[in-house]
This record gives sequence, structure tokens and C-alpha cells, in this order.
Amino acid sequence: MISKTPIKLSVLLAAVMLFLVGCGKAIHPVPMVVHSEPQGGYVLYKAPQTYGQWVYLGSTPVKTVQMIDEETMTENSKFMLRILRNGFHEQVKEWDGERFLETFEDQGKIFWTPHLVRSKM
Repeated sequence: MISKTPIKLSVLLAAVMLFLVGCGKAIHPVPMVVHSEPQGGYVLYKAPQTYGQWVYLGSTPVKTVQMIDEETMTENSKFMLRILRNGFHEQVKEWDGERFLETFEDQGKIFWTPHLVRSKM
């Protein structure tokens, strides 16, 4: 069973960040839900806001909220999710910034469930 406390804390932090940044900037709290088959993959993400660094979100299943600055999400920017699990091939999902925002606007969240493929070691 997944604890709802981290989700509530993430939503609260997202609301505080939105308040601190101010209403003039286009910053969105973006819910992200990442599963994997099988579960237990390490989830990382990279976006313009992370300055090219991978950020660890947890192991699947992951439910989080990330603050995304709309101004940095252009067709030339990249948003990436990555799942790693020992004994399996790495999985990566990539959007350009505009498609990422379109996906969020259409679905109300970013959702991904890759099927991990065993590696032959």
C-alpha cells in the first residue's frame, strides 16, 4: 500500500512554491505517475529546470508533483523520464517541452508505465 503522506506533502510543497514564485510567472504543479512492469525500477527525470542533471524521484510506483516553468518548456527543450532496474534494460521517455505541456494539459498529469525488458548478462 502506498502512503498518501508523501503525495500530500508534494502537493503542499508545490502550492507553496507556486505562491513564492508569484502569479506573474507561468509555473505549473505537474502531477507525475510512473509505474513499471515489474515494479521497483528507479525513476529519474531531467528537465530545463534541473539544469541538465538527472533527479531521482523514487522507485516505482512513483506519484509526485514537479514544478514546471512554462517559459523554459519550448520545442527546443527536453523533458525526460528514465527507469533503471538491475537486470533490466534502461527505459527512457522523452518529450520536447511543448509536447510535454500538451500531454499535461490533455491528461491533467504525466503518466508512464514501461514494460521493462530483461537484459542478458
